[in-house]
Amino acid sequence: ALHDALPIFPSGDAWQPMLLPWARAGVIDFLILATKAGRTREALSDWLPCLAEDVTLLCLQNGMGQLDDIDLPKRARIMPVVTTNAAFREAGRVTVVAENTTFAGDGNKQVPPWLGALAPHWPGLAWRTDIHAQQLGKLAISAVINPLTALHRCRNGDLLVASLHAELVALAAEVDDILGARDAGWPGGTQDRAEQVARLTAGNTS
Repeated sequence: ALHDALPIFPSGDAWQPMLLPWARAGVIDFLILATKAGRTREALSDWLPCLAEDVTLLCLQNGMGQLDDIDLPKRARIMPVVTTNAAFREAGRVTVVAENTTFAGDGNKQVPPWLGALAPHWPGLAWRTDIHAQQLGKLAISAVINPLTALHRCRNGDLLVASLHAELVALAAEVDDILGARDAGWPGGTQDRAEQVARLTAGNTS
């Protein structure tokens, strides 16, 4: 079973339970990695011998570098996915609080054919050739929102309230200073993007 908790969407719709066949035998040509970044090695360990030499690995993870020390096939196509969708689990139920944008890409300009077939079923899904920039942008936003909401034990939207907003502004400026020192092309603007995400995911928690 995919999950014993039915996700509830902002529209009030709910997924229905479903069963997916699976097996550890055979060759895997396409694998979706949807764990937290820190559990990547554990999640892949049993599947590595099954991966095709030209496997496509779609990483539905907000993280960077988690595959660096994993012995993947040399011709594996690694495709990061960056999303600002948001959900939380509470009392045996998963509530989706925001369906925003999801960017997939691996630096290639040519969009894979499966993306066009998937897009009508995945709101906000788009192909980006500059996926590394999207990853850095997501990292910057997470470096602002996650620690502040964890420290104050509040929801994302609470960071827009005057008493906490000053901390968001200061931390966003620090993030821009650090990333700007690393990369002369860093565009800045972390405060605006963090505020936008906090607004779009106001009901979510870290």
